[in-house]
Amino acid sequence: MKTTHILLLVIFALSILSTARPAHAYFVTLTIQAVGGTEISITQGTHTQTIVIPETGEAKLKVEPGTYTLKAQKVAPGFAGFYRIFLHWCMNLCCRCINETNPITISLHQDYGVFARYITIHTEEKPCDVSISATDSDGKPLPEIAVTIDSEDTNLRQHDKTNREGKVTFDTLTGTHHIDLQSMVEIDEQTRYEFKGWSDGVNTAAKAITVRNDTELLATYNLCKCFRLQTTGLGSGTWTVFGVNGQNVSANDANPALIWIPRGIEARIVANPATAPAAGVRYSFKTWSGTHQSIGNRSSNILALSVGEAETITADYMRQYQLSIVSDFGNPRGSGWYDEGSNATIEIEPYINQGEDVRIAFERWTGDISSNLPTQTVTVAKPLSVIANWKTQYEITMIFKIANENRTIQPNLAILKSLVNPTKRVSLTNYSNIWLDAGSWVLEEILYQRSHLNVDPSNFAINSPEKLTFTCPIYDVIFTVRDLWGLPAAGASILLKLSNGTIVTALTDAEGKARFLSIPGGPILAQITELLQIQISTNLSQTQGRPIEVVLTLSINSVTRIALIAIAIVVVAIVAMKRYPPKRIRFRLRKQRQPTQPEASQKEANR
Repeated sequence: MKTTHILLLVIFALSILSTARPAHAYFVTLTIQAVGGTEISITQGTHTQTIVIPETGEAKLKVEPGTYTLKAQKVAPGFAGFYRIFLHWCMNLCCRCINETNPITISLHQDYGVFARYITIHTEEKPCDVSISATDSDGKPLPEIAVTIDSEDTNLRQHDKTNREGKVTFDTLTGTHHIDLQSMVEIDEQTRYEFKGWSDGVNTAAKAITVRNDTELLATYNLCKCFRLQTTGLGSGTWTVFGVNGQNVSANDANPALIWIPRGIEARIVANPATAPAAGVRYSFKTWSGTHQSIGNRSSNILALSVGEAETITADYMRQYQLSIVSDFGNPRGSGWYDEGSNATIEIEPYINQGEDVRIAFERWTGDISSNLPTQTVTVAKPLSVIANWKTQYEITMIFKIANENRTIQPNLAILKSLVNPTKRVSLTNYSNIWLDAGSWVLEEILYQRSHLNVDPSNFAINSPEKLTFTCPIYDVIFTVRDLWGLPAAGASILLKLSNGTIVTALTDAEGKARFLSIPGGPILAQITELLQIQISTNLSQTQGRPIEVVLTLSINSVTRIALIAIAIVVVAIVAMKRYPPKRIRFRLRKQRQPTQPEASQKEANR
């Protein structure tokens, strides 16, 4: 019990000390001058008192030093239709120091005086009060809401703020007035109040009213939360537009937008699908990111969310470049928008038939892509414009004939060179149904049996489908081998060594002839072997493939004939010797040498 009593005594002593005025406290005198009967309210902190100016027009108050707010009655009573309207304050009782604000806030540290000046007007309107209350959507009073009330008479203009009860009252005259409320009240960086609407359904903070008597109005505010709407991928030089609950806001990477959404209201954000700052360049929306609970697909440009505490919502954009294709034919594919650095494939039909043996052929891509391939893949690092170039082609058949016979051959390889485009060459191994570009060409080279040939004509023009015939320096060569008697040397072996090193062989037939088909022009070396071997050389390009006559000085036929002749001579000699023995021959010879004894000789011969 003793302890309790002591504790109570200590608390009582502390309460007395806390309410005791310091020994050094002092008062200052506040002098207020105004028209007699005028009401002046004086507020310090949460304490407000109202005084009425006496008929002397002056009131003196002893107050403690501190800060005070003075509000003068706007409309003071007059007489017989006349009213006094507050005009301004004269500070420190000096008419040159004017303050038109009502109410005013002053700091008192010494004696001070103010003079509320009024003017007198005549009007048929009557004094009335207009009271305005401000609350949030839950009915909570909102203090410090700035309110301005105005009328056709500018002298009746007033400005004040709601008190702790969320209310402010203006004394004015009946008639039409314009009221303008503070549209938003900042609480902190992430919270504020935004005007919602008046109790009569008007949803703008400024409105006009007609007052016939005392009027009370209620303004409702929404408690709004802020979220930060930012972008990535746009940079600082490109802006994009968002639709937020029907209102447009702009943002880029360096300048995010602050969006205020009433508590409990779902935010519907629509991102611009594509922003194009320049021709061929755009920024395309990709996805949403950030600390929020979204409703729907994040890759959709429409986002619905409920705003809680401080949040950041990011719209991710990707820079894209346009790839455009210009072509009169071929159904080009691949044009469109591509992400920066991605690969794009363009393709086109390479041939467009214009008839049975005429067609339009893809030649090459020009512009920002250079290629002769109908399908091409490129990396898109800038806007690309591509043109497809076309050419006319005709179906051609090429016929190659040898020089000295009406017979065709099939070269191993033919190389054509375009005179329109000298860098273009076409290598052929098949010579029917060939598609060639319109224009002039030259048959640059023919390879046949490892020999390089020149043809006639070598230059030709393609301007329609046709068959082209070329004469090649290729010959059918006939060798005729005879002996000294002009008889054919059958079975003689002939070996030809061509200029390209190729060796071909043949045997002469019963007529002494050997045929070599399709021999390339140029120098050749022939080795003819029968009994002996002889060599001859000639140039087919010079002889134009004329038959080649070869006479053998010694052949089997010749030897055989000589042998037969020799045998015949021997046989004749033998027969002659048998018929005419040698003795008789000698006797006859002697007889011929002794003509005087013919008879003796005859007899001897007869023996």
